[in-house]
Amino acid sequence: MSNLSGALKEGYSPFQGRLSFKDFEVKVNSLPIDMWNFVRASLLYQKALQCRKCEPNIAMVLLCSCPDALKVSGKKAKVRTNYRSFYSKYCPPRLKDPPIKILSKK
Repeated sequence: MSNLSGALKEGYSPFQGRLSFKDFEVKVNSLPIDMWNFVRASLLYQKALQCRKCEPNIAMVLLCSCPDALKVSGKKAKVRTNYRSFYSKYCPPRLKDPPIKILSKK
């Protein structure tokens, strides 16, 4: 078993109740991003969920690392660029408005 195959199977675990591994593999292969990047982001997300109660700060760091792992803006893009690109492409419009008003300094 190759490293990618093993990692893909590990990344599949949260989707087991929703679709077969074969369907998951087809969907991952059809993504407009590198499969390794998706697997990395998926594993980071899973780890963030595991850490959310016992280590919330670590969970937040792992969660914020997911968009950079996807490399939405390209392999050489910096963390901030990848995060902003991910946010603008995939964040639902209802979540883009912050729940609090941010005051700017004048």
